[in-house]
Amino acid sequence: MQADLQSDMTETERIVRAMWEKELDVAEVQSEGDFFQLGGDSLVMLNMLFVVNRRLGVDIQPAALFEDSTLRGFCRRLDREVASQQAAGGTVMVEGSI
Repeated sequence: MQADLQSDMTETERIVRAMWEKELDVAEVQSEGDFFQLGGDSLVMLNMLFVVNRRLGVDIQPAALFEDSTLRGFCRRLDREVASQQAAGGTVMVEGSI
């Protein structure tokens, strides 16, 4: 089932999903899984955003997760932010595995 779940996800969703599963200590995060309902709090959020910012080379603020707290919503917002920062001349690099 996990392979089927991942086949419907974007690359960003797969990367962030792995982060959420690790940071939240949950076995499987669905696309519509909500970060806060899965046990995320402000400390976990800040740590996870630090990892996202470092690994994806993007500057995303905590408000983004409060406004789009599902995996799919957050990743769509993250993809838009990456595209925006690239268009503004910033360099966005995606590191390898998590």
